[in-house]
Amino acid sequence: MMIKNYQNAEIIYEAEGITGKKLNEENGCEYVQLNIDSKKEIEAHTLPMPVTFYVLSGNAELTIDNKQINVQKGDLIEVKAGSSRGWRNLGDEELHLLAIKHL
Repeated sequence: MMIKNYQNAEIIYEAEGITGKKLNEENGCEYVQLNIDSKKEIEAHTLPMPVTFYVLSGNAELTIDNKQINVQKGDLIEVKAGSSRGWRNLGDEELHLLAIKHL
């Protein structure tokens, strides 16, 4: 059995108001929790692998290949490899996302 906690996980991404921590990597997947402060955003970018996002808390505007959609707690979003994606926290609270990178 393994138990990992966000508080002592490795930081793999950090910008003003945004933190990404790697929770685990196994079976061809990397599990990352992204926390985005209110009104902050992650600029559009691409990755060479598909990524599944699960919104743990909050609501956001997600832009995938220049198409904007609003997502909220409980939503699961799959983004294909090579697709552009960007996040903007629309709420007054911190946005929490689980990103599963399919390596």
